[in-house]
This record gives sequence, C-alpha cells and structure tokens, in this order.
Amino acid sequence: MLFDSSDRWAGQWGGGMILRKGRWERPAEPALTVHPIVVRVLLPYLIDGLHDQDGPHLRWMYQFAVGQSYRLPPREWHQMTAAIEARCGLGAPPIALLQHAADDPRARRMLRDAETD
Repeated sequence: MLFDSSDRWAGQWGGGMILRKGRWERPAEPALTVHPIVVRVLLPYLIDGLHDQDGPHLRWMYQFAVGQSYRLPPREWHQMTAAIEARCGLGAPPIALLQHAADDPRARRMLRDAETD
C-alpha cells in the first residue's frame, strides 16, 4: 500500500534536505490528493477497516487523517471523524489510532516519535 512506501507521518514521500535556490528545504511530494478514487475507494476502504482490523490499517487511517483530511469535502471529513470516534472514543484525535495499533511496530514508533516531539 502507498502508506508503506514511506515512513513519513502524513502519507508523503521525499528525501533528505536539499539546497534549492539558495535555501535548504526538505522536499515532500503529496502521495494522495482529493481525487475521486481517494473519496470513493480509499477513504471507504480505510473506514471499513477500522471496524474489525488492527495494525497497519489503523496506521494507514492515521496517516490519511493527518496528511490528507484537510482536503476532504465536508461530508467525507465527517464520515472519517465519525469512524475514528467509533473506533477510539468520542472526541478521539487521529493519534488515538496509533494507540490502538499495538501490534504494528511502525505505529508504535510513530506514536513514540509523536509523544517525544
């Protein structure tokens, strides 16, 4: 899956720091955009997986929520947040998904990194 092609927190990929036009930048290319396939295929897949799956599925939803949710139309944004709350509790932020993904080493590392920042 696309999220596994990167250890980036937001479903992005990119290299280290590069010098561009006299300043250092860390490039990150969006891995997803709000394209019909994202709204009609990927988001429903992620939401459905929250009901009965653990591990990478929870991490994938976290990566999607953090990196892409701001691009979603309001209806789909509400569907996503309702699914996260149904899995993790009322008012749960996306990081709660990582707390529930105890069997996923990448999720544990991402949670540890987030808690130390």
